[in-house]
Amino acid sequence: MPPSQHKPSPRHGVVQPDIVTYRYEGNMMYVPVAQNYPQALAFAREAFPSLKRLQDSAITLSLNVINGSHRQSVGITAAAWPKIILHLSRYEVVDIHTAVVIPSITVTGASECEAAPPYREPDNHTYDEKASSHPTYRDSRSRSPTPGPAGGKLSPRRLLQKLQDSLGS
Repeated sequence: MPPSQHKPSPRHGVVQPDIVTYRYEGNMMYVPVAQNYPQALAFAREAFPSLKRLQDSAITLSLNVINGSHRQSVGITAAAWPKIILHLSRYEVVDIHTAVVIPSITVTGASECEAAPPYREPDNHTYDEKASSHPTYRDSRSRSPTPGPAGGKLSPRRLLQKLQDSLGS
């Protein structure tokens, strides 16, 4: 049978379409009518190559129907596909939707994880007062702060005092 002819539906004596329009992200392509849902997804991937990287579960098909006075999209399940195609019109638009499938994440309890290392208090070194008389530490305003000898550190109280002294001068 030439591709331009419709074939009669055996059940209703009506003409079943041989071609429909798939729409995805604003683009439209004519495709043959698939006899089953997996074939419909294969035709969608053939028409829109970006769908090839998605799993079947991330792709859904739908039709726009008029419900009362407004139009709405109705999804098509795999089980309904063979019955739906009996009622499609030639060139009818089948919308393709995609969803990002987020993998599940399992969070284990603390008892199942390796314990974190214990907290260690910082070393209790303080700035050596004698070192402040050393020539390299005298003029701290013209240089960036450096720790005292042997890697010592300023205590918070002494640091505040040095800061106040430098601002007051």
